[in-house]
Amino acid sequence: MSSRRKLLLFPVAGLVAALLWTTLGSFTVASGQTPKTVIARAHAGEFAPSYTQPIFILMLGGDARSGNSAQVRTDSIHIVAIVPGTLHVSILGIPRDSYVPIPGNGSNKINAAEYLGGPSLAIQTVENLTGCHFSYYTLTSFQGFTQVVDQFGGIDLRVTEHTPPDHFSHYNFIGGRQYHLTGTQALAFARDRHTRPAGDFDRSLAQGTLIAAALAQQQANMKKDPGTLLRAMGAMYRNIRVNIPITEALKLGLFVLKIKPANVTNEVMKGGLGSAGGASIVTVGAPARNQFVDICSDGQLGS
Repeated sequence: MSSRRKLLLFPVAGLVAALLWTTLGSFTVASGQTPKTVIARAHAGEFAPSYTQPIFILMLGGDARSGNSAQVRTDSIHIVAIVPGTLHVSILGIPRDSYVPIPGNGSNKINAAEYLGGPSLAIQTVENLTGCHFSYYTLTSFQGFTQVVDQFGGIDLRVTEHTPPDHFSHYNFIGGRQYHLTGTQALAFARDRHTRPAGDFDRSLAQGTLIAAALAQQQANMKKDPGTLLRAMGAMYRNIRVNIPITEALKLGLFVLKIKPANVTNEVMKGGLGSAGGASIVTVGAPARNQFVDICSDGQLGS
């Protein structure tokens, strides 16, 4: 199974899966089965990250084109930085149309990097752009997303946006209401860009909101019933693959569970609108570069 086929959509499920995985420990997908979520080292051969320095995770997802799962572009990109000293998490979304240099391929939309060179080129592209160095990356699929959220027990989320329904993503939420999202509903919330005022910028922000909500839900589930995760073990076995040692997974998971939802900062890269080769793009200027320095220097946005 190629890396391109593994990478299908939305990094939000990656963190939900990571929380489940690292709480349960590590097990592998059965032989011949296709993992719908992958969590692995960003750089093979590197040592486990130190818990005295910020830990950076690149959450990637892409959308298969024209029914061909080999033609995949990374449509969702988030930097997740965990600061051990303060138990703070920062999430920075990067719009998929950001026009950036792709090593060995000139300049293009950032979502072309995975299509041109797999996850490794996507990681290299984001690292060169931002200055971050990633310890881990996550990949997931439509099916993996909905299954993980459902097996997770759903996600409680108060919708603050006043956004019209969207028949493309099936987004249909009323602003100001509290929802307990199923996997299908969470996917609709994560996908909508057509009716949100700022399009992909708002969609990226919404995906970060889901990451924070998943963390809060995981902590609530653990306090209410620790056995919830054990009952999901069989289903998770079929859907997730972790390529890090069990001791490292457990340490990371137990650490993440200490983070309070109030200590999560969620932003989207600031960018302008432009065109290149007749296509609309997002330009990356000084405001975005300041955000990259902010998060990559100490792992905390707004510091």
